[in-house]
Amino acid sequence: MIRVKKQDIAMIFNEPVINLVTLWTDDYFSLLISYLPKVLSLTKLLKHNPKIMILKNQNRKYIRNEAFIDPIIKYFGIVPRKLNYIHIEYQRIYMARIMITPIANCKYIPNQFIKLIRKAVHNIYKFDINSTLTNIIVDDRRGAKARYLSQSYDIYDELHLLYSKDYNIINYSQYNLKQTVDMFNRCKLFIAPHGSSLTNILFMNPGSIVIEIRPQSLHNAWYFSYLASQIGVKYYSFLSLDPKATLYSNVCKINLNKLFAIVKENIHLK
Repeated sequence: MIRVKKQDIAMIFNEPVINLVTLWTDDYFSLLISYLPKVLSLTKLLKHNPKIMILKNQNRKYIRNEAFIDPIIKYFGIVPRKLNYIHIEYQRIYMARIMITPIANCKYIPNQFIKLIRKAVHNIYKFDINSTLTNIIVDDRRGAKARYLSQSYDIYDELHLLYSKDYNIINYSQYNLKQTVDMFNRCKLFIAPHGSSLTNILFMNPGSIVIEIRPQSLHNAWYFSYLASQIGVKYYSFLSLDPKATLYSNVCKINLNKLFAIVKENIHLK
């Protein structure tokens, strides 16, 4: 039984509404994997009914990400600024006479939407499926509150020693969105702890490699492997050495010998 608080009564709507609220507010992962596919599934409806009420997350922390999402929506004939957004809190209760809730799981993006997003990015940001793979990218989550890759300096040193003659070794931090697409479009290997940066698998190409480092509590979290398999990206996963590590643990630490055994197996020295 759901208890409706007094302050939630105002969230009862008497007209049709579309529910585009995502679980994790409007971060990079939720916008690309959940929110955007929902919008694309309603393209025909939104073109003919731009004034229909749309429920969307209230959190406005990630405005930068919307600067990336909006051109993709516009590419399919919808003008985002003309849509009738109602920003709400995720945990509020809301009901309507007609509630349209598109099916687009936050963890497993349907293949048809992967194709649509890659097609739009190809045309907007000059994404090229035939790019020469020249980049090795590491996201160590430096400065993040959780899952910081504490061995990142050792990883960078070894990558530079092995591959700097043939690849650009990149510390993924703050780049604009066009640069991000270009970097991952030419990425041969991506190493990252579990987090929203792994959403950039969307812009990698078949034949590239991703290594995800996960805390022990996420041993069954395979949704980035699903995304990789849909594109043809080779996926590997390492669990952190700390058996008590969780999604909110401060540090990720792994067996580097095993990590580089996998790297060398896939990227041969010339």
